[in-house]
Order: sequence, then C-alpha cells, then structure tokens
Amino acid sequence: MIESDLSDRYLIRRFNDLETIPVTDNLGGISLVYICDPTSQIIDLSTNLLGIFKKNHFCYLITKNGQISGLTEYWDLISKTRRPHFPVEFEINNNYNCWSLPIKKLSGLTVPFFTGLGSKDEKKYEVECKVIHTPTRSNFWHFSLRWFLDGEDVNTLIANNQLKSKSAIVRWLSHAAKAKIKELVELDVPKAETIPKKYYKN
Repeated sequence: MIESDLSDRYLIRRFNDLETIPVTDNLGGISLVYICDPTSQIIDLSTNLLGIFKKNHFCYLITKNGQISGLTEYWDLISKTRRPHFPVEFEINNNYNCWSLPIKKLSGLTVPFFTGLGSKDEKKYEVECKVIHTPTRSNFWHFSLRWFLDGEDVNTLIANNQLKSKSAIVRWLSHAAKAKIKELVELDVPKAETIPKKYYKN
C-alpha cells in the first residue's frame, strides 16, 4: 500500500459529458452532476493517483464481464491478480473528460452538515475527509475519498449496517461533501509527475 506523503500529488476522476448539462455552471465551476452521480457515490468516491496513471488511461474501461470476474474488487496486494482480457473484460472508449483534485487541499479538510435543519431536532455533525489507497485487482493506482464521522469511516459503517445508507445523516453528509469537493475540483489536469518506485515497490 502507498502510505508515503502525497500532499504534492493530484487525484483525477473520469466523467462523461452529458449533452443536456454543461460541464461548468454559471459561476465557472464544475456542474455538481460531474462530481459524481448519484450523490451517494461521494461516500466512497473513486479516483486515481495522477503519475504513472495518466489522463489517457481513462480510455480503458472494465466491462460487465470484467466486473463479474472480480477485476474491480479491492485487492489485498497478496493474492494473485492478472491483466484483463481485451475485448471481453475491458474495452476502449475515448469519449470522456476528467477533473483533478489537489491532495493538499484535502489534508485536514472537515465538512460540517446538519440534520433536521430549522426544527427542534436540528443537530450539527462534522466529517473529516481522508485519501485512502484502495487498489483494485485491475488498477493499483485507485484511491478513494472517504469521510470519517467521530473517527469512524462512514463507508464502513454503512457496509456493517451500523448506519443506514438512506438515513438523514448519510443523505445530508453526501450533499455537503459533494458541494465541498465541487469547490476544490480543477478542470485542468496538471502534467503528471513521476512517482518514485520506493512508493510502490519493495
């Protein structure tokens, strides 16, 4: 796993242009739908570390057969994995765009949100964003944006049924987190800098 300081690096994420929705809004920022859709994806937002993985690599898409083969599952770095087979398990699609996110802007980032706003049951919460290396069986450079509530990973709490995915907490957290990431996203992708081998080789 990559645990070195990545504060000077960037995350990048692919998105497909929608003919009915402009990429930018009236203020020049990225339209919310291009951060993630549905909004619930923000709880475990899939990104890639820019470096060895570059913008042009987004053209390779794992197919449904590839997903069935487990190629998009998280990898423990111990079990054997293999290259996907073309065209059955991955395809090439050059019709895409992407955005970037400076990791330094995520360091120590906290996002407040409320449930029951304006009612007698109004309650304030705060989550912390963390960038986590989550390699998949077909992509070592996969990273996730996760949100921690009282020190607990919200994605894990949902997976363990300790928090309902459709609860008010998760719903309002998702909207607040997505709006904050929108503020930080850059539509320009910087030049990819070399990742030292010591980061990923024993």
